[in-house]
Amino acid sequence: MPDAALTRLVDDLASPDPTVRDEHAYSGLARVVGDGSLDAADRAWLAEQMLERLHHERVEARAFAPLVLEALGRGGEGDPAWGAAGT
Repeated sequence: MPDAALTRLVDDLASPDPTVRDEHAYSGLARVVGDGSLDAADRAWLAEQMLERLHHERVEARAFAPLVLEALGRGGEGDPAWGAAGT
């Protein structure tokens, strides 16, 4: 199970507040994915969460999920099935 800070960032991707969503949640996730501070289990959990958010009720969550998946893919965690999951 990921720590509370990572879970909060993921939850905040669905925020209607652009400051919370864009400047906090997405920026924070991009940073931890890019700097390699997440272990393999957290990266796998994050990918799973983003795949679920592709079908989230809030457009904000759906819009940011592919961006986080793309960041994970740049870090070597990409999976060809992710593209199919979005359709």
